[in-house]
Amino acid sequence: MSILKHSQIYRGGETARNLTPESVDVTVARNYSSLEGIKLSFSLASKGGGTTKVEIRIGSKDFPAIISEMMRGDGKQRQISMEAMANLLAQEISKQPRYDGINEYVGRKSVVSAAENAYKNAPEPYKPAEELTLKKVKKLVDDFNVKS
Repeated sequence: MSILKHSQIYRGGETARNLTPESVDVTVARNYSSLEGIKLSFSLASKGGGTTKVEIRIGSKDFPAIISEMMRGDGKQRQISMEAMANLLAQEISKQPRYDGINEYVGRKSVVSAAENAYKNAPEPYKPAEELTLKKVKKLVDDFNVKS
């Protein structure tokens, strides 16, 4: 989760002439719900006392629309947006081998789990064959993990 230090929340009624700024922190985080994307969250003082929590969930399929809006600004906004995206993309590309390694490990682990399940659920006449398969799969996965 990150705090958006240069973002501001404004509030006003539907018929208000102006929106008034709220002095609250805006955070952005990966959305852990079933919707892939990010969420923006903040809290506002309630009119009758207490606090109202607000969360805006942005689906990952809306990212292109957001990026497009960032690029439509004047020359300066467009330049700032492009530089920020280029810098972030370069940082993330440098991290990609780590993510690839994690995905490969998870994939190999799932192959071993499938072989273990096949062995556990095999009818008795097939147990020896499934046991041999399980041992071979574990050996292959161990060999791949050592090489990676």
